[in-house]
Amino acid sequence: TPHFEYVASECVKGLAGVSLEYDLPVGFGVLTVDTIDQAVER
Repeated sequence: TPHFEYVASECVKGLAGVSLEYDLPVGFGVLTVDTIDQAVER
């Protein structure tokens, strides 16, 4: 499994925890890409 899948998963867990702890909605986006070009395309 690529490293970015672990990083993305932990980002989601951390931000969800913030939302739950402070009872606030949190919007976020995480791009899981291998290159800058892939990020630009998405």
